[in-house]
Amino acid sequence: MNRLDVFVRGGGQTMLHRAYNGTKWYPAENLGPSIVGGPGAVARGPDRLDIFVRGADNQLWRKAWNGGWMGYYPLGGFITSSPAVASWAPNRLDVLVRGSDNALYQKSWNGIEWGAYKRLGGNLEGAPAAVS
Repeated sequence: MNRLDVFVRGGGQTMLHRAYNGTKWYPAENLGPSIVGGPGAVARGPDRLDIFVRGADNQLWRKAWNGGWMGYYPLGGFITSSPAVASWAPNRLDVLVRGSDNALYQKSWNGIEWGAYKRLGGNLEGAPAAVS
């Protein structure tokens, strides 16, 4: 699949999306709502995108593409950084955030359900990054 998807926080603190198909860029689309910081994005399979944001309420929120955009889904928590996300196995997602105590937290999707936040510790001064 020759495609590049870019997600940014735009004016009005909303999430914007642009896609490139190898030949042309498509116009930007506003994916709403108000977000704090930048989004974390991952492709976990063909036509499967998962986007994570820190909402204005400081909760983790998810928006997914599965042939069309689904609505935002709250994943809770009280986060103080932009999220990072990686997919290291089919249908496996790991989201990493800084919590209110500045520690690193992980929230995982096993293909069926979301697990509870797991405190990984540390004293972070910024947002995490993740790759697989």
